Amino acid sequence: MLGNGARPAVARGKTPSALGIGTKRVVADGGTNATAEPPAAKRSNLGNLGAPSVHDLFASRRDRAPLSTYFHGLKPMQRPSRSLDAAARAMTADTAIGYRVSSDDGATLTTADFRREMLDAGCKAHLLSKEYVSNACRWVVWQQACVARAFPEHLGARGALSKRAVTQRLLYRYERELIRARRPWIRRVMERDTPAGTPAVLVIAAVRRLGGAGGGGGGGGGGAEIEVTDGWYGLAARLDPALSDLLRRGKLHVGQKILVQGAELRGSAEPASPLTDAADELWLALHRNGARPAPWDATLGARRAAATFPLRTIVPNGGNVLRTLVHVERAYPPAWVESGRVDGRTIHRGDAAEARAARAFEAARAEVIERAANDVVLGNGSRYRDDLCDLTDADARREDHEEAVNKTLESKGLLERRVRRCVKLRVSGVRNVEHREARLVGSALLTTYDVDESFLSHVVEGACYELTGDLRPSAFEKAGLELAAGRKTRWRRVSEDALARAGLAPSPTPRKLGGVNDIAAGAVRRGDEFDAVAVLLHASNPMPPDAPRSQWAFALDHTSADGARLLAIEIESRTTEAFASAFEWGAGGGGDKNVHHATVLKFENLTYARRDDENALEVARATEHTRVTVLLPSGSASASAPSSSSSSSSSAAAARDVLAKRLSDGVLDVRALSRRVRALTNAPSPAGKTDPPPPPPPSSSSRSPAAATGRYSIASEMEWSQGFMNAVEAAEAKAAEELERRRTMKEAEDAADAEAEAEAEAAFARAKGGTLTLESEPQA
Repeated sequence: MLGNGARPAVARGKTPSALGIGTKRVVADGGTNATAEPPAAKRSNLGNLGAPSVHDLFASRRDRAPLSTYFHGLKPMQRPSRSLDAAARAMTADTAIGYRVSSDDGATLTTADFRREMLDAGCKAHLLSKEYVSNACRWVVWQQACVARAFPEHLGARGALSKRAVTQRLLYRYERELIRARRPWIRRVMERDTPAGTPAVLVIAAVRRLGGAGGGGGGGGGGAEIEVTDGWYGLAARLDPALSDLLRRGKLHVGQKILVQGAELRGSAEPASPLTDAADELWLALHRNGARPAPWDATLGARRAAATFPLRTIVPNGGNVLRTLVHVERAYPPAWVESGRVDGRTIHRGDAAEARAARAFEAARAEVIERAANDVVLGNGSRYRDDLCDLTDADARREDHEEAVNKTLESKGLLERRVRRCVKLRVSGVRNVEHREARLVGSALLTTYDVDESFLSHVVEGACYELTGDLRPSAFEKAGLELAAGRKTRWRRVSEDALARAGLAPSPTPRKLGGVNDIAAGAVRRGDEFDAVAVLLHASNPMPPDAPRSQWAFALDHTSADGARLLAIEIESRTTEAFASAFEWGAGGGGDKNVHHATVLKFENLTYARRDDENALEVARATEHTRVTVLLPSGSASASAPSSSSSSSSSAAAARDVLAKRLSDGVLDVRALSRRVRALTNAPSPAGKTDPPPPPPPSSSSRSPAAATGRYSIASEMEWSQGFMNAVEAAEAKAAEELERRRTMKEAEDAADAEAEAEAEAAFARAKGGTLTLESEPQA
């Protein structure tokens, strides 16, 4: 019920003349002037069916003042209403239908009386149906009553519900909608001329059903159902569980204005006029991420652009998000997502792992095609002798063969691969700098699909972006938020100056370059992401051997001055296809006696797990978000490019120099530390090995463009070293040579088959002609 707690359903900028009150109004400079009377009826250039104009749409008002100016800064319901009658104080959108408006002579006017008043003012009867007038009177009377009881001292006794005020509002609606064809938002949506997802400001007119806890209102289940209006027409709306909960807790109430965007019109796919029986089947599906409270004096109806919703207000399973503002905290390594597999799984791989999977797919596909071709060749030898009298068209046989091969490929999942490239970003929201108290800005894991190299170069850590389009939110790991963006999502970078002008600022979480000493001091807590600069001492064998998915690696970081505590890295992968071994980090052999150098690595996005005091270890996890970068000495021609912010890169370079100096000065006994961690994993000592040492890191001129960056991702299994790349190139060359040999053999077999088939057809033709002459007879 509306009651005295309802807010006025009026628009910003409406002065008393807009409410139909013929009193003096306050202008912006504080003076007063008389309200201009509406001009005489005149013919409009946009006239409908030659009907005359009956209202100037308040065009005579030169100085439009907001409602806050007219009411001297008062807020709705700030002072109680005692000057209105009981019926007006308790009026709702439903009881407004039968309300009788009092006139100056003491008479009361019904809907039919107001229709006669409009006809006398020049309205055309064929345009003014009884249903139209009844609907217009309902919303005009309810709106005037809301304003009068919200500000009784200004409008209660001045006739907000007088005959003249209501008549002026009715003439205004007639002129705007019927004569000038400016249809309101709800009518355009119901007639399917405007998408329901466009932003608009509506008013909650009534609560039809509260629904139970956990009901699915957005899908038509047990959620709450309300009636909303744009001030012109009403429309049923069903709320999703999150909005239904807000309604039950009183956060949403009758008379409140809400901004909606991304709504859906359901019930019927056919357009319907608001005043027909077909309109009763239509309803709006409202979602939590597409609805927000609007100011009490916000203009009702359509908005020109979608509003930007703060990231902290977005909830999982609350519908799509049209626009939000994010600050990129972390940019994780890109990955490839394969779906549509025969086993129904969805696998995430890195760049190199995807290349390996693509090669395996093509090899398996080629094997199936070659086997099918061999079957055709072997079968044709016997068919040539048996089919002399029943030859089959070559094109038809080829089509049948291709169809059989495609069916075989499809049954084995080798017909095609569905792969999409994606990038995951850790993002946070922005805060209002005017709020002194600390407020949560929200955070989410943002996954964007179908990205290219230009996207990877433009989206960087530490920048703010405005995201516009359908963002799909979902739950992620312990009530976290995950957003999915597609190719239709638009990214616009927002500069720091633009944020400052809007009074906004990010709350960044800088990277933590830490080690075992920092962890022991409490600088890195359990579950935090951190970076480390370290030397790989030992890596255990991947487990299980036949399908590896996990591995342990032990490293000496830059904060451990004496090597008393070490960093243990647990590598885990969800699938065997995406697993990457620590042997691929290009780190050399650590403390092995035959290794003459130890490569310094930078680990990004490690997750601290726990402390192992018994073995003096700090345990961290390497996930699919972890990136490993080779850090070569300063000034080296093959030094890797920075993978994060400049401040983080400079800190990593300083840590690299400190660690390299300790190793070169012999302060740290790397071989002793290596024997220590090998004892933990029961690994054999490398003392008896005679393997040649690995080659030194190649220069940037001899490396491929992908390897020149020096980046290695656990999830992507990037290049190890130049020796590994040479092995891969040799294997690919050998495979190409084998494919060429098979192609040559296949061409020779096809030529022989074609020659045999031609001879068989010629023999058959000669036999069919009745003569079989092997050579010419000599002349007599």
